[in-house]
Amino acid sequence: MTTFVLQGARKAAPYIINAAGRVALSYANAAISNAFDRRVFEGPRLESLHIQTSRDGAPMPRLFGRTRIAGQVIWASNFKETSTTTQSGGKGGGPKTRNYSYTISFAVGLCEGEISSVERLWANGENLKKSGLKCRVYTGSETQNPDPVIAMIDGDTAPAFRGTAYIVFEDFPLDDYGARLPQINAEILRAPARINDAPRLEDMIAGVDLIPGSGEFVYATEPIEDVSIPGRGRTVNVNNLSGQADVKTALDQLQSALPQCRSVSIVASWFGNDLRCGQCEIRPGVETRDMKSAPDDWAAGGQSRSNAFLISRRDGKPVYGGTPSDKSLKDLIAELKARNFRVSFYPFVLMDIESEKGQSDFLCAAVFLLTFPAMTGPQMPLRRSIISLVIACLLTLPLAGTACNIRDRMSIVFAG
Repeated sequence: MTTFVLQGARKAAPYIINAAGRVALSYANAAISNAFDRRVFEGPRLESLHIQTSRDGAPMPRLFGRTRIAGQVIWASNFKETSTTTQSGGKGGGPKTRNYSYTISFAVGLCEGEISSVERLWANGENLKKSGLKCRVYTGSETQNPDPVIAMIDGDTAPAFRGTAYIVFEDFPLDDYGARLPQINAEILRAPARINDAPRLEDMIAGVDLIPGSGEFVYATEPIEDVSIPGRGRTVNVNNLSGQADVKTALDQLQSALPQCRSVSIVASWFGNDLRCGQCEIRPGVETRDMKSAPDDWAAGGQSRSNAFLISRRDGKPVYGGTPSDKSLKDLIAELKARNFRVSFYPFVLMDIESEKGQSDFLCAAVFLLTFPAMTGPQMPLRRSIISLVIACLLTLPLAGTACNIRDRMSIVFAG
């Protein structure tokens, strides 16, 4: 057996040596080629820049309330080119590739007169967030000064565009827009001007209820990501220009619009599952059991996503937002206290009822309400409305169906 192995090794040795020689020669040739290869491959370069619609003499709109408009470019710098060189041959040298990226500074005129704020921005129809962008809003006052970038480029002749609301973008990246300036749209808020010193409604509001009250992370003060799909995180509570959590933006707007407001009542919803008081459970609810969130997991009332009440779905979507997580509520209270607000907690119950648990006898309800006239006096218009609705249901629908779902009966009456 040993003799056969030795004979095989002697026969294979020349082939192994030849193969090793060819591999070594190939590596040597590649190293020599790379060492002397000084080629540079140039990526596409921008020769000129297309500017979005802008013309002299175009009318400048005057706006009131909240409006979305398309802006016009009123100033632009030359584009700035940045090159990046990469080597494809590794440490031994080799050809190089030089790619180019472009940025530009420009100003977009919005409207005539002073505005309150710019709430949202779009670029080519897609939401544009200010996070990571150098973006400055000029509200259109008669005393505003020229933007620093415009002043640096134009010098003493730099315009201040007084009386015109506009936005300046500094070093705006063009690569995501095909090396073109995108069409900028803006949602603008403009409050009516004061005509005297009398207090207005916004000066007299001292407290507000903070809603929506449902939404698993709607009150989270830091961005929360849905990381259910690896590598495809999606921020669930950032839907504004600033890039900060929505609730922080809402509080900034509250302080700006209602300067005298010092009290906030936080509405937070749990869910009831039965119209019969003796059988009704009130629990925190979630929109789905499958979501994975970071950096915080959802938890409320001692329950986790796996054992909380699961909210009903319609057309594949939950009919309510989930209960705000306990941590988000604690963080929101701390944020409000840091802003010197007085805080109160407003528990709220939303009913999410399965059809077999929503049955009730309208006739019994009518008899009960009519038996207690104190509940139907002029001070209780809602109770009288309930009785009217009950009677309408009884007159409209056959008595044989009195055990049908309350919600279905109401929808039939209202639809008719």
